[in-house]
Amino acid sequence: MPLLQYPVYLLKFWYIDATALFFHFYKEIFSYCISLFSIQSLIYTFFRPVKNEYRKELVLFSILFGMAVKSVLLIISFLIIGVILGVGVIMLLAFWAFPYFLYQLLSL
Repeated sequence: MPLLQYPVYLLKFWYIDATALFFHFYKEIFSYCISLFSIQSLIYTFFRPVKNEYRKELVLFSILFGMAVKSVLLIISFLIIGVILGVGVIMLLAFWAFPYFLYQLLSL
């Protein structure tokens, strides 16, 4: 009788357990990318002058220059994270659809 339950075990593993591991893997990738691109510190120091320049003549320029550079870095970081998210969604959909395509291939 346990032999008849193997397809159920396989489907449970594929669609529940392996999907949970997949989400855990991508959560780790996102946390790594956020720390790699230092997004938190870029947002935290967005309105601070670059290189802590506090001379009276250069404060405004230093703040605006820092905002411009940090804006570019944040946009690039979010684009890369968006690409990683898109690839993750495509991989998850392909992972879920793989048993169906394998069944179709083997039933030819």
